[in-house]
Amino acid sequence: MTKIIQMRQVSKVTNGHEIISDLNMNVNQGEIYGFLGPNGAGKTTTMRMIANLIQPTSGKIELFGQLLTPTSYDIRKRIGSLIEYPILYENLTALANLEIHCEYMGFHDKKAIRDALELTGLTDTKGKLVKHFSIGMKQRLGLARAICTKPELLILDEPVNGLDPIGIQEQRELFRMLNREYGITLFISSHILQEIEYLADTIGVIQNGKLIKEVSMTQVRSQPSDYIEVVVTNSKKAVFVLENKMMITNFKVMDGRTIRIYQSDVTPVDVSRTLIENDIGLEALIKKELSLEEFFLETIHRGDTHA
Repeated sequence: MTKIIQMRQVSKVTNGHEIISDLNMNVNQGEIYGFLGPNGAGKTTTMRMIANLIQPTSGKIELFGQLLTPTSYDIRKRIGSLIEYPILYENLTALANLEIHCEYMGFHDKKAIRDALELTGLTDTKGKLVKHFSIGMKQRLGLARAICTKPELLILDEPVNGLDPIGIQEQRELFRMLNREYGITLFISSHILQEIEYLADTIGVIQNGKLIKEVSMTQVRSQPSDYIEVVVTNSKKAVFVLENKMMITNFKVMDGRTIRIYQSDVTPVDVSRTLIENDIGLEALIKKELSLEEFFLETIHRGDTHA
């Protein structure tokens, strides 16, 4: 499969502080890649390096099979990006903003500009100046600017910021359409993990500047999805009962009091009754389904190093 983004041992040092450390990443052409990590993990810095807005201190980045350098102007024309808050011409209209962007990108297609405004729901803004736009409208305009030049790679950093639930759903459908109908590769960061779960083919998890996990959503979904979570007063005694009384082997102790049981042939009723019969205090018991959010939190908690 063709790699549209390849990062090899990429590091970034700013003011003596290493923000990104030996990062390796692969993004396949035509996929939606969800980029996850806690605040300050290095997501935006990584995206800015991929967009060629800043340069890595060491390592190499290849886009479309070509080494990215400060003078990779032709590569830059094949990328659309919305990173952090969009910087716009506040005293101009949405249309004028896109016309100026296309001019300096060397892209001359008036219909593409109209299409971008329509796709992002901004066709009715007409003569309204951007300074009078809501935060959500400015976010939409930033996205329109990113897609109006028909990029092959779209880099989106928190693209649904400022949008209401209806707007988020509309953007989700737009991203799917851009990917499926136009063949655009999307590289998306979002703190709304449910949106990434809906969209992504692959996810990468970054923590403290290191990519600690890179896995397909198919692999995530293939993991045991249903589990029983119990909170007990004595986890050591509970583990003994699970192993020796119930013959359960597929479980995980999350902390001093919480245990997750992944064994499919065990019911909550069986677990509850057996623990109580063995004088183990049971404070909570619930059957859950593993979500991307839980997968992400577990990955961060473990600090996986086998990306």
